[in-house]
Amino acid sequence: MRIGAPRVDRARLDLYARWHAARQSRRGWSPSPLGAEEYWLQFAYPHEAVREVTLWDGGSLVAVSLCDVTPRAWSAIYFFYDPRVARLSPGIANVMLCLALARQRGIPHVYLGYRVLGCPSMRYKATFRPHELLLGRPGPEEEPRWVAGASEGSDFVNSL
Repeated sequence: MRIGAPRVDRARLDLYARWHAARQSRRGWSPSPLGAEEYWLQFAYPHEAVREVTLWDGGSLVAVSLCDVTPRAWSAIYFFYDPRVARLSPGIANVMLCLALARQRGIPHVYLGYRVLGCPSMRYKATFRPHELLLGRPGPEEEPRWVAGASEGSDFVNSL
């Protein structure tokens, strides 16, 4: 594992391409080729809070986790990995790693980002507690309403 500023290089571009191609095949995602400039704009644009956690198997890059790190929150922004390790549940391992890294640094909150109901790629987020579900789409002048711990398939979520 290495932690540092996000980088753009051939290993990251190739890993992202393999990961996205697997998603296209298995989940029907649209193609989304990224060159070095697009990758830099989406994942490596310099900011003082962003960190890249890379996981390696020997000299081979197997996963990239992009995170915002502040004194009070570790935010998991984006994660992609080598499809050959999918059977090892790398997404769950990434969440556990984010929790461990935040705990080591005394950061009290870990944020997994928004979850979109019905999106298979985000379903795993419901297994981590505590979490909240935003009700509806509040307008600019409305106060957002959140429900704690609702999960997909519950009577509450099905009624939305």
